[in-house]
Amino acid sequence: MRDHLTDFYFAHNLPHTLFEDLLRQTLSQRVPPQDIVPSIHTELAPLGMLFTQGEAYEALEYEERVRVEHHLEQIKVVLIKAMISDHLEYIGIAKEWFDIADLQAIRVRWIGSGKIGGKAAGVMLAECVLRKSSDWDFLQHLCVPQSWFLGADMFYQFAELNGLHVHADQKYKSEAEIRADYPTIQDQFREGRLPDEIVEGLRMILERVVGRLNR
Repeated sequence: MRDHLTDFYFAHNLPHTLFEDLLRQTLSQRVPPQDIVPSIHTELAPLGMLFTQGEAYEALEYEERVRVEHHLEQIKVVLIKAMISDHLEYIGIAKEWFDIADLQAIRVRWIGSGKIGGKAAGVMLAECVLRKSSDWDFLQHLCVPQSWFLGADMFYQFAELNGLHVHADQKYKSEAEIRADYPTIQDQFREGRLPDEIVEGLRMILERVVGRLNR
C-alpha cells in the first residue's frame, strides 16, 4: 500500500520530467535484473508516465527486454483500456500487435480522455495487423486515411452542456413516441454548442491539415 501511495502522490505532485530523468538514469546503469523495473503502479500512473516507461522498455537490449516483457505488456493493456477499448477479446489481440509507438500515434490524435470507440478501435487494430504481417506488394495498396479521434467523454460533455441527457431513455419508449420526438431532438443536437475542448481540438486539426495543404 505504501508503494502504491508513493506512486500516486509522485505522479500527481512532481513534474513528469523528473520521472523521465530518474527512469533514464536507472536504465542507463545496467543494474541487476531485479532492479531494472522502477516501482510504479500502472493503474494509478498518468498516461505520460506509462508511455515514457513503455518506450524505455522497448529500447532495451534483447536480454534485458525479455526480463521486463510482462511489465511492458501490462503497460500496453492499461493504455489500451484507457484510450481504446476495455473489451477483453479486443485487448487480448491488441496487446500482441500494438507497440508503444502505435499507441502513441493514437494518443497524439486523440481529443478528450474517453475511449475512441469500437469502429475506430477496429480500424486501428486491423491497420496494425496488416501493416506488420503483410508482404511488401500488399502494403503498396494499403492506405488508411490519417484520422483523429473524439473520446467518448466528449459526447457526454456535449450532451450535458446542452441539456440533451434528458433523452437518454429514448430506446425504452415506443416506436411512435421515438418518431414523434425525433424532429425536436434533431433540432436540439443541431443547435447545440460544442465544449471548448472539442473546439480547440478541431482548431488544432484544421491548422495542421491546412498547413500541410499549403506546403
